Amino acid sequence: MLETLIEKLIEKYLDPCLKWFFSLHKAFRGLLLALITLALLNFYFPGQFYKYKSLISHINSSVLFDESKLILSTDQGKNVSGVLSSLDYGLTVDLETLKKDGEQPWGLAQAILALTDVNSPNSNDVELQLRKVKAIDCSCWKEWINQREHTFPKHIPASAWAILALAYNQVRPHRSEVDFILKTQNISAGGGWWPVFPSNNNEFASTFATAWSIIALNKLIGDNLLDKDQEDKAVSALKSGQSWLISNREHEKGRWFDYPSSKSGQISLSLSGLAIYSLHQSAKLVNLDVINLDKEWVANLPENIPNAGSCEIPYIWVKGFDGLNQDTFCQLTVPWLIIGTAAIYENVTPLEKLTINSWVDRVILESKITFSDNIAEHWKRAEIIIALRALLGTFI
Repeated sequence: MLETLIEKLIEKYLDPCLKWFFSLHKAFRGLLLALITLALLNFYFPGQFYKYKSLISHINSSVLFDESKLILSTDQGKNVSGVLSSLDYGLTVDLETLKKDGEQPWGLAQAILALTDVNSPNSNDVELQLRKVKAIDCSCWKEWINQREHTFPKHIPASAWAILALAYNQVRPHRSEVDFILKTQNISAGGGWWPVFPSNNNEFASTFATAWSIIALNKLIGDNLLDKDQEDKAVSALKSGQSWLISNREHEKGRWFDYPSSKSGQISLSLSGLAIYSLHQSAKLVNLDVINLDKEWVANLPENIPNAGSCEIPYIWVKGFDGLNQDTFCQLTVPWLIIGTAAIYENVTPLEKLTINSWVDRVILESKITFSDNIAEHWKRAEIIIALRALLGTFI
């Protein structure tokens, strides 16, 4: 009862005041806030306000700088930029190795996408490299190239990564490659979802695969990289995918299960970040209202922050058209929490922005993401690079 009353008071009085405050010129905002803050600190803690210098600086940054991007302190910005430069260099070396080996289609696509804005790769080279590692038994990409002793299953998220890497370099995908994504969607009763490995069993409806398919289709549609007839199908698939994600979230918690229809499904922080990101990326294209999702997300920002390299693994066995295959993919937690949070930042209220900025401060410190240049796995470095760019407002 009391919480409801407080929420109503905030909605009726505090939010309008904050909107008025943020309508002022930035210089007036900074001056007014500084005066109020100093007056209050001097009143309650005479002679002690110098201890709150960083807090004053952080709040003033929130009102004086670009409101569409996360606010980082000067030191944090330098640390993020420094580790990003180191990671970019290391992944550039990895990319050359991945090209020569030609055995890891998914890893190659991740590296190309993460470095797209850094190296400005030649689109012809990107197309050549990704098509070299495309599976010969489908118009798709797999986690690994088939080997004599093992045939790997068709892989929808890996295909979405590859298509997205092509799209970011303005390479039109083949119709058959897009058809693979469109035809592996399940649109029967309760449908709109994608599996990790092709399957029509609702038990294996995957948040991971659905979110990545939405992201890839959204980019293709937004950049006009599809023929008109295929674009219409892609828009329809995207909308039904959005509906499935929204209806299969944990209401009022801003969370998603990895496999919502499976008894073995678990809530995943990583995939929750990916899901909120995919919905935000595709919202403008189809006028999707995400305000309630944003509020749920901010209200449930996690308290416990894992290390930047930590991940969640489903260990779900998927029975599909390529037999029985286990989803053992390591979903990085912190990078996708950051990417999802950065995606909603522009659309939230001023008070929610302050909440997010304070939370991001903790994430950077507690996850040790600015020390992640010592992480060995190239695919982890690729996703961390994308997260760091999201922090700086320079990715997607």
